[in-house]
Amino acid sequence: MYPRPNHAPLWAITPLRREQLKRLNAPGANAEATLAAELYLEEGCDSLVDLGCWLGVLGLKLKQLLNPKRLYLLDALPLYLFIAQMLFTEQEALADVTFQEMYVLPDDAHQPRYFTVDFGNSIRTSTSLKLSYDSTRVLALIPVGETVTTAEAIVKLRELCGAAGYLKIDIDGVDYALVNELLQTDFRPKVLHFEGLKHNPDFEYQLFETLESLRRAGYLVPTTELIFEESRDMVCLMTSKNGWRLLSYKKNAELIMTFDHVLTSRTP
Repeated sequence: MYPRPNHAPLWAITPLRREQLKRLNAPGANAEATLAAELYLEEGCDSLVDLGCWLGVLGLKLKQLLNPKRLYLLDALPLYLFIAQMLFTEQEALADVTFQEMYVLPDDAHQPRYFTVDFGNSIRTSTSLKLSYDSTRVLALIPVGETVTTAEAIVKLRELCGAAGYLKIDIDGVDYALVNELLQTDFRPKVLHFEGLKHNPDFEYQLFETLESLRRAGYLVPTTELIFEESRDMVCLMTSKNGWRLLSYKKNAELIMTFDHVLTSRTP
Protein backbone atom coordinates (compact mmCIF):
# COMPACT_ATOMS: atom_id res chain seq x y z
CA MET A 1 0.00 0.00 0.00
CA TYR A 2 1.22 3.49 -0.82
CA PRO A 3 1.78 5.36 2.49
CA ARG A 4 0.21 8.63 3.57
CA PRO A 5 2.75 11.30 2.50
CA ASN A 6 4.70 13.29 5.04
CA HIS A 7 4.51 17.10 5.20
CA ALA A 8 1.64 17.31 2.70
CA PRO A 9 -1.31 19.67 3.33
CA LEU A 10 -3.91 17.08 4.25
CA TRP A 11 -6.67 19.70 4.10
CA ALA A 12 -6.19 19.53 0.31
CA ILE A 13 -7.45 15.93 0.22
CA THR A 14 -11.10 16.99 0.48
CA PRO A 15 -11.21 19.35 -2.54
CA LEU A 16 -8.98 17.04 -4.56
CA ARG A 17 -11.23 14.07 -3.81
CA ARG A 18 -14.23 16.13 -4.84
CA GLU A 19 -12.57 16.92 -8.16
CA GLN A 20 -11.47 13.30 -8.60
CA LEU A 21 -15.02 12.01 -8.28
CA LYS A 22 -16.34 14.73 -10.59
CA ARG A 23 -13.82 13.82 -13.29
CA LEU A 24 -14.81 10.15 -13.17
CA ASN A 25 -17.87 10.90 -15.27
CA ALA A 26 -16.51 13.81 -17.30
CA PRO A 27 -16.95 13.48 -21.09
CA GLY A 28 -13.26 14.13 -21.74
CA ALA A 29 -12.09 11.40 -19.37
CA ASN A 30 -14.54 8.90 -20.85
CA ALA A 31 -13.51 9.71 -24.43
CA GLU A 32 -9.79 9.53 -23.62
CA ALA A 33 -10.17 6.18 -21.90
CA THR A 34 -12.25 4.73 -24.74
CA LEU A 35 -9.74 5.71 -27.43
CA ALA A 36 -6.77 4.58 -25.34
CA ALA A 37 -8.42 1.20 -24.78
CA GLU A 38 -8.97 0.80 -28.54
CA LEU A 39 -5.28 1.27 -29.35
CA TYR A 40 -4.16 -0.83 -26.39
CA LEU A 41 -6.18 -3.77 -27.69
CA GLU A 42 -5.29 -3.23 -31.36
CA GLU A 43 -1.57 -3.22 -30.53
CA GLY A 44 -1.74 -6.26 -28.24
CA CYS A 45 -0.34 -4.41 -25.22
CA ASP A 46 -0.02 -6.18 -21.88
CA SER A 47 1.18 -3.38 -19.58
CA LEU A 48 0.21 0.24 -19.08
CA VAL A 49 2.37 3.00 -17.61
CA ASP A 50 0.62 6.25 -16.66
CA LEU A 51 3.34 8.84 -16.03
CA GLY A 52 1.72 11.93 -14.55
CA CYS A 53 -1.32 10.02 -13.38
CA TRP A 54 -2.68 12.93 -11.27
CA LEU A 55 -5.49 11.47 -9.12
CA GLY A 56 -5.74 8.19 -11.00
CA VAL A 57 -8.98 8.85 -12.89
CA LEU A 58 -7.78 7.74 -16.32
CA GLY A 59 -5.82 4.87 -14.76
CA LEU A 60 -8.91 3.54 -13.03
CA LYS A 61 -11.00 3.74 -16.19
CA LEU A 62 -8.37 1.81 -18.14
CA LYS A 63 -8.04 -0.73 -15.34
CA GLN A 64 -11.79 -1.35 -15.52
CA LEU A 65 -11.88 -1.48 -19.32
CA LEU A 66 -8.73 -3.55 -19.91
CA ASN A 67 -7.51 -5.11 -16.65
CA PRO A 68 -3.88 -4.99 -17.90
CA LYS A 69 -1.40 -7.51 -16.55
CA ARG A 70 0.56 -4.61 -15.05
CA LEU A 71 -0.59 -1.05 -14.38
CA TYR A 72 1.90 1.51 -13.09
CA LEU A 73 0.68 4.87 -11.82
CA LEU A 74 3.54 7.37 -11.54
CA ASP A 75 3.41 10.97 -10.38
CA ALA A 76 5.67 13.71 -9.02
CA LEU A 77 3.39 14.39 -6.06
CA PRO A 78 3.02 11.72 -3.35
CA LEU A 79 -0.24 13.33 -2.25
CA TYR A 80 -1.76 12.69 -5.69
CA LEU A 81 -0.65 9.05 -5.57
CA PHE A 82 -2.15 8.62 -2.10
CA ILE A 83 -5.50 10.02 -3.29
CA ALA A 84 -5.37 7.86 -6.43
CA GLN A 85 -4.87 4.82 -4.23
CA MET A 86 -7.95 5.79 -2.21
CA LEU A 87 -10.01 5.68 -5.41
CA PHE A 88 -8.63 2.30 -6.49
CA THR A 89 -9.26 0.90 -3.01
CA GLU A 90 -12.89 2.02 -3.05
CA GLN A 91 -13.37 0.43 -6.47
CA GLU A 92 -11.64 -2.82 -5.39
CA ALA A 93 -9.20 -2.39 -8.28
CA LEU A 94 -5.81 -2.66 -6.57
CA ALA A 95 -4.74 -6.00 -8.07
CA ASP A 96 -1.61 -5.72 -10.26
CA VAL A 97 -1.43 -1.93 -9.71
CA THR A 98 1.72 -0.15 -8.54
CA PHE A 99 1.86 3.44 -7.28
CA GLN A 100 5.28 5.01 -7.59
CA GLU A 101 6.86 8.47 -7.28
CA MET A 102 8.61 9.86 -10.33
CA TYR A 103 9.36 13.55 -10.85
CA VAL A 104 11.04 14.03 -14.24
CA LEU A 105 13.31 17.04 -14.69
CA PRO A 106 15.57 18.04 -17.58
CA ASP A 107 19.25 17.52 -16.76
CA ASP A 108 19.96 21.20 -16.16
CA ALA A 109 16.81 22.05 -14.18
CA HIS A 110 16.74 23.18 -10.57
CA GLN A 111 15.36 20.53 -8.23
CA PRO A 112 12.55 21.96 -6.08
CA ARG A 113 11.31 20.33 -2.91
CA TYR A 114 7.69 21.49 -3.39
CA PHE A 115 5.19 22.26 -6.12
CA THR A 116 3.12 25.39 -5.69
CA VAL A 117 -0.29 24.09 -6.67
CA ASP A 118 -2.75 26.76 -7.78
CA PHE A 119 -6.18 25.24 -7.29
CA GLY A 120 -7.65 27.57 -9.88
CA ASN A 121 -5.28 26.95 -12.79
CA SER A 122 -5.88 23.75 -14.73
CA ILE A 123 -3.22 24.48 -17.34
CA ARG A 124 -0.36 24.44 -14.84
CA THR A 125 -1.49 21.90 -12.27
CA SER A 126 -4.14 19.57 -13.72
CA THR A 127 -6.48 20.92 -11.06
CA SER A 128 -9.27 23.45 -11.38
CA LEU A 129 -10.52 23.72 -7.83
CA LYS A 130 -11.95 26.50 -5.75
CA LEU A 131 -13.10 26.08 -2.17
CA SER A 132 -16.88 26.19 -1.98
CA TYR A 133 -16.90 29.00 0.57
CA ASP A 134 -14.33 31.20 -1.21
CA SER A 135 -14.26 32.19 -4.88
CA THR A 136 -10.59 33.17 -4.80
CA ARG A 137 -7.75 30.91 -5.84
CA VAL A 138 -6.12 28.69 -3.26
CA LEU A 139 -2.41 27.92 -3.22
CA ALA A 140 -0.74 24.98 -1.53
CA LEU A 141 2.88 23.87 -1.25
CA ILE A 142 2.90 20.12 -1.92
CA PRO A 143 6.15 18.14 -1.50
CA VAL A 144 7.48 16.40 -4.60
CA GLY A 145 8.67 12.81 -4.75
CA GLU A 146 11.69 11.08 -6.23
CA THR A 147 13.43 13.20 -8.86
CA VAL A 148 14.97 11.70 -12.00
CA THR A 149 16.43 13.15 -15.19
CA THR A 150 14.80 12.45 -18.53
CA ALA A 151 17.54 9.91 -19.31
CA GLU A 152 17.00 8.12 -15.99
CA ALA A 153 13.24 8.18 -16.54
CA ILE A 154 13.58 6.49 -19.94
CA VAL A 155 15.59 3.63 -18.43
CA LYS A 156 12.94 3.11 -15.78
CA LEU A 157 10.02 3.42 -18.20
CA ARG A 158 11.57 0.85 -20.53
CA GLU A 159 11.79 -1.54 -17.58
CA LEU A 160 8.15 -0.98 -16.63
CA CYS A 161 6.70 -1.07 -20.16
CA GLY A 162 8.43 -4.24 -21.27
CA ALA A 163 8.11 -5.39 -24.87
CA ALA A 164 4.39 -4.65 -25.24
CA GLY A 165 3.81 -1.52 -23.19
CA TYR A 166 1.43 1.41 -23.52
CA LEU A 167 3.08 4.64 -22.28
CA LYS A 168 0.98 7.66 -21.36
CA ILE A 169 2.89 10.85 -20.48
CA ASP A 170 1.38 13.95 -18.86
CA ILE A 171 4.16 15.76 -17.00
CA ASP A 172 3.58 19.49 -17.36
CA GLY A 173 6.38 21.19 -19.23
CA VAL A 174 8.57 18.11 -19.82
CA ASP A 175 6.36 15.99 -22.11
CA TYR A 176 8.07 17.01 -25.35
CA ALA A 177 11.58 16.72 -23.92
CA LEU A 178 10.89 13.22 -22.65
CA VAL A 179 9.21 11.99 -25.84
CA ASN A 180 11.98 13.40 -28.05
CA GLU A 181 14.76 11.96 -25.92
CA LEU A 182 12.98 8.60 -25.80
CA LEU A 183 12.81 8.57 -29.61
CA GLN A 184 16.59 9.00 -29.77
CA THR A 185 16.96 5.61 -28.09
CA ASP A 186 15.79 2.22 -29.35
CA PHE A 187 12.95 2.14 -26.80
CA ARG A 188 9.67 1.97 -28.72
CA PRO A 189 6.49 1.58 -26.66
CA LYS A 190 3.67 0.00 -28.59
CA VAL A 191 1.63 3.18 -27.98
CA LEU A 192 2.71 6.70 -26.99
CA HIS A 193 0.02 8.91 -25.47
CA PHE A 194 0.64 12.57 -24.60
CA GLU A 195 -0.87 16.06 -24.67
CA GLY A 196 0.13 18.93 -26.95
CA LEU A 197 -0.45 22.46 -25.69
CA LYS A 198 -0.73 25.27 -28.22
CA HIS A 199 -1.28 28.43 -26.18
CA ASN A 200 2.11 29.97 -26.96
CA PRO A 201 4.52 29.87 -29.94
CA ASP A 202 7.22 27.98 -28.04
CA PHE A 203 4.83 25.12 -27.22
CA GLU A 204 3.62 25.05 -30.83
CA TYR A 205 7.18 24.73 -32.11
CA GLN A 206 7.98 21.95 -29.64
CA LEU A 207 4.82 20.08 -30.64
CA PHE A 208 5.71 20.41 -34.33
CA GLU A 209 9.21 19.05 -33.69
CA THR A 210 7.82 16.17 -31.65
CA LEU A 211 5.39 15.19 -34.40
CA GLU A 212 8.27 15.14 -36.90
CA SER A 213 10.32 12.96 -34.54
CA LEU A 214 7.42 10.54 -34.21
CA ARG A 215 7.07 10.28 -37.99
CA ARG A 216 10.77 9.57 -38.41
CA ALA A 217 10.52 6.85 -35.74
CA GLY A 218 7.73 5.12 -37.65
CA TYR A 219 4.73 6.21 -35.59
CA LEU A 220 1.60 7.31 -37.43
CA VAL A 221 0.43 10.83 -36.59
CA PRO A 222 -2.27 13.15 -37.96
CA THR A 223 -1.49 15.82 -40.52
CA THR A 224 0.06 19.04 -39.27
CA GLU A 225 -3.01 20.93 -40.55
CA LEU A 226 -5.33 18.85 -38.40
CA ILE A 227 -3.21 19.26 -35.27
CA PHE A 228 -2.74 23.00 -35.66
CA GLU A 229 -6.27 24.04 -36.60
CA GLU A 230 -6.67 27.44 -34.93
CA SER A 231 -9.71 26.74 -32.75
CA ARG A 232 -7.89 24.06 -30.75
CA ASP A 233 -5.93 25.02 -27.64
CA MET A 234 -4.76 21.51 -26.75
CA VAL A 235 -4.80 18.06 -28.31
CA CYS A 236 -4.35 14.63 -26.81
CA LEU A 237 -2.55 12.29 -29.20
CA MET A 238 -2.31 8.51 -28.96
CA THR A 239 -0.02 7.05 -31.60
CA SER A 240 1.30 3.65 -32.63
CA LYS A 241 2.98 2.33 -35.75
CA ASN A 242 -0.41 1.17 -37.03
CA GLY A 243 -2.85 3.91 -36.07
CA TRP A 244 -3.64 7.00 -34.02
CA ARG A 245 -6.39 8.67 -32.01
CA LEU A 246 -6.84 12.39 -31.37
CA LEU A 247 -8.93 14.47 -28.98
CA SER A 248 -9.40 18.24 -28.96
CA TYR A 249 -9.64 20.66 -26.02
CA LYS A 250 -10.46 24.37 -25.75
CA LYS A 251 -9.96 26.95 -23.00
CA ASN A 252 -13.18 28.21 -21.45
CA ALA A 253 -13.82 31.72 -20.06
CA GLU A 254 -11.90 30.83 -16.88
CA LEU A 255 -8.91 29.58 -18.95
CA ILE A 256 -9.60 25.99 -17.91
CA MET A 257 -9.04 23.30 -20.54
CA THR A 258 -12.33 21.60 -21.36
CA PHE A 259 -12.96 18.63 -23.66
CA ASP A 260 -14.18 19.66 -27.09
CA HIS A 261 -14.56 16.52 -29.17
CA VAL A 262 -12.88 13.50 -30.70
CA LEU A 263 -11.37 14.99 -33.84
CA THR A 264 -10.93 11.75 -35.72
CA SER A 265 -9.23 8.41 -35.48
CA ARG A 266 -7.35 6.29 -37.92
CA THR A 267 -6.31 2.67 -38.12
CA PRO A 268 -5.46 1.49 -41.65
